[in-house]
Amino acid sequence: MARQSGVQFTHIPSKGGGESLAAILGDHIMMMVESPVWGSLVDAGQLRLLMMLGSQRSKRWPDVPVLKELGYTYEFDSPWVRAYFDVGNVVIYAFPQDWIRTLGSRIVKVHLKDFKFDRRNGSFSWPNMGEGDIDWPEVRRAFADIKYSGYMTTELSGGDAAYLKDLSTRVDRFLAGEKPVAS
Repeated sequence: MARQSGVQFTHIPSKGGGESLAAILGDHIMMMVESPVWGSLVDAGQLRLLMMLGSQRSKRWPDVPVLKELGYTYEFDSPWVRAYFDVGNVVIYAFPQDWIRTLGSRIVKVHLKDFKFDRRNGSFSWPNMGEGDIDWPEVRRAFADIKYSGYMTTELSGGDAAYLKDLSTRVDRFLAGEKPVAS
């Protein structure tokens, strides 16, 4: 992007999204290219989203252009750059379905686990699949949109035969496009 625009950028490494977010909110940096730790701040009007890195516009922010629309190329020349996508780990920062559609064919393996954010106490947990905050039918639609047909594994606590049978039923329901737990 710097080469194409003629603008000089100074890369300032950080230990992660939280540190970058503090730097931008404190006016220490002017922009960040980061995993969407900023999503709730954009929704609240505290940050302005200039562009998205994906190949198609986000459903969450449909008015924000992608780099390609602005004339920039965002491609990896290496066929080795791929993603092992963890559905539960991105929820605190952004909707997993948006990331799925952004990463598209770069996703080669998937971790299925839920996520529950307790806003009142500022804590979170990874409950059993279908008992957290993830919109599983929308996540399944996102995988269908990108035509994902690779491996999916679960990352949950171990259990006895009844627990594993219940988990298997939840995964089957998800794969069928339903909520993992019947309403």
